[in-house]
Amino acid sequence: MALNGVGFEVSGNVVLKPLTFDFPGQGVTGMVGQNGSGKSTLMKILARQQEATCGSISFGGKPLQSWGERDFARKVA
Repeated sequence: MALNGVGFEVSGNVVLKPLTFDFPGQGVTGMVGQNGSGKSTLMKILARQQEATCGSISFGGKPLQSWGERDFARKVA
């Protein structure tokens, strides 16, 4: 999974500053941060429960939103 400038704003308030990151293909990645730093927002964006207000995400070489629900769930599992 690759993030390119992914961020989130609500009513002009920045909840998640634009973030660019490539997740490794295997293994476990952890997130650490202060309360209110955007960890839960990022998880919701990655799980497709919430759309980013800027940037793009690719998963398996395809844009995240182009995956069907069933195919995405199977690939993540």
